[in-house]
Amino acid sequence: MDLFDPFRKKKKFDGLMQDFFEPMKLPLNTGIRAPLVDIKDRGKFLEVIAELPSMKKKDIDIDINEDSIAIKTEARKELTQTKHDKGYYFHERSYSWFFRKLPLPANVLANRAKVDFKDGILKIEIPKKQCQNKQEKK
Repeated sequence: MDLFDPFRKKKKFDGLMQDFFEPMKLPLNTGIRAPLVDIKDRGKFLEVIAELPSMKKKDIDIDINEDSIAIKTEARKELTQTKHDKGYYFHERSYSWFFRKLPLPANVLANRAKVDFKDGILKIEIPKKQCQNKQEKK
């Protein structure tokens, strides 16, 4: 004799969903990760450093507000190789993107930000508003 289980159908559904999505999971060691972003307080300015490997400067969009920063990248690549004499044809496409919006620990002067991008490392220096106001009063 089976006892009544009000969650029997839910358990069955959960099992079906797990079986369906299990093959789509990435193994933990695939090496895929979101780029790292650091925000450092350097006294008069904030320094934002983001790792954007394989990105080009033209593919990076930065939006700085008084209290937040958003970094977006988007890159599409295509590679085509053809060797007609050997019956070989190859066409490969890749697409990568990244978006991150982070709060800043201090209000900043967004229009005075300095941006540098070299070897896949994005560095942004943003003057802090409070420090600027103190200097203007002197």
